Parts: sequence; C-alpha cells; structure tokens
Amino acid sequence: MYNQSKGLTFFLLAVVGIASGLAALGVWYEVFYVTADTGPETVKAISMNIGGAVATTLLTMGIMEVVMVLSRYIIEQYRKERDARMKAEGEVAGRARGIAEGRAEGREMAQKWQDWNNRRLAAEGRGEPFDEPPPPAITRED
Repeated sequence: MYNQSKGLTFFLLAVVGIASGLAALGVWYEVFYVTADTGPETVKAISMNIGGAVATTLLTMGIMEVVMVLSRYIIEQYRKERDARMKAEGEVAGRARGIAEGRAEGREMAQKWQDWNNRRLAAEGRGEPFDEPPPPAITRED
C-alpha cells in the first residue's frame, strides 16, 4: 500500500527543491544579466520572479501527483480484473480437465467391466467355472 506520509514528504521536498532552483535562476538573472537596475529595483524584480517560480512549481508538482495517483489506481484496477479473469479461466479449465479425465476414467472402467463380463459369459457358454473376480470399483484419490 502507498505510504501517504512518505509521499507527502517527497512532494514537499520536491516542491522546495524545484522552487529553490527556479528562484536561484531568477536571482542569477536579475543580478548578473539585468545590470541596469538599482539595488531596490533588483530586489523588487527578484521577489516578483520568485512568486511565479513557486506558483509554477506547485502547479506542476500537483499535476504530477494527481497523475501518479490516478495511474496507480488504474493499474491496481487492471491487475484486480486481470487476476479475477485469470482465476475464473483457471477454474473453468480445471473443471473441464477434471470432467475430461473423469469421462476417460469412466470409459476405461466400463471397458474393463465389459471385458470381464464377456469372459464370464464365454465361460458359462462353454460350461466352465468362472472364478475371476470383477474389476475393482472406481476409487478417487482426492
């Protein structure tokens, strides 16, 4: 099962890390690339850029989290359906195999009884004693 506190911790760390990286990029841009601004203008521009970076990061990470949760849910549903389908198919195949084995076993036993009865009738027809025991009954090992 998905550990929600671990997921939340990862989410928050990722947001802070990405926001910090984007903020550092904004600071670098304002300090080293835009050199015509005064000190207060640079600070104002940096604070404006950081807000956008944080908002963009939160939005991006939130969308990623929703996609991950939905994909996990979809995958779990697919696996449940697949497992149920495979179990049902296995049960049907097992029953069919059992029925086929039972029929084959029944045909074999019927043939043994038929052969025994033919030998018995032939011995009676010849007037000979017939002391052969009948075939054993079907026994299940289940």
